[in-house]
Amino acid sequence: LFRHYERNPIDLIEDWGVTYDPRLLEIGMPAYLPFKLFPKQRETLHWVLERMANSQAGLIEKSRDVGASWLLVALGASLCLFRHGMSVGLGSRKEAYVDEPNPKSLMQKARIFIEWLPVPLRRGWDRKQHSAHKRIRFPATQAIMAGDAGDHIGRGDRVGLYIVDESAFLERPTLVDAALSATAACRIDISTPNGMGNPFAIKRHAGKIPVWTLS
Repeated sequence: LFRHYERNPIDLIEDWGVTYDPRLLEIGMPAYLPFKLFPKQRETLHWVLERMANSQAGLIEKSRDVGASWLLVALGASLCLFRHGMSVGLGSRKEAYVDEPNPKSLMQKARIFIEWLPVPLRRGWDRKQHSAHKRIRFPATQAIMAGDAGDHIGRGDRVGLYIVDESAFLERPTLVDAALSATAACRIDISTPNGMGNPFAIKRHAGKIPVWTLS
């Protein structure tokens, strides 16, 4: 299984992953559900892995409630669990969206995903020992998942994959672009549209980087 999931991280999400939506409680369903991918979600993850394999940046234009943040965070955690030396960065415009003690934040999504895996697949990971504010360590692989917020997202880091969530809503996106310019082999910007007056929209329509639509 370890060898398989190292090569096929999407299967780990499909086989064992859990996602969380408290709104389901209102209709008598559990808030934690198996993360069963619909075809477009699976295609999205394959597209991201292809960008990583080619050391390319990419942009995902998404609709609301399509699970894009959960998808990318689960992929990052899966890579860290089974690929030695992997490093994944997570960034957003506010620290509350990066790491706060609620499932809305990116780092908390990662912790939920890992904690709901079967014990052998956590590979020795323990929240108390291997998780701190804006940082998750993976003892079996010496991998790191780190979060950052604001104008200097990712500055000084070196990562294999950097995910910028809600990129179209960054307050000073040109500063973020400068901070991330030498950080990641693969940077993926994710966002719902926010008009044309921002760098996300310019990148979306410039035709210089691969674009994926998730709706």
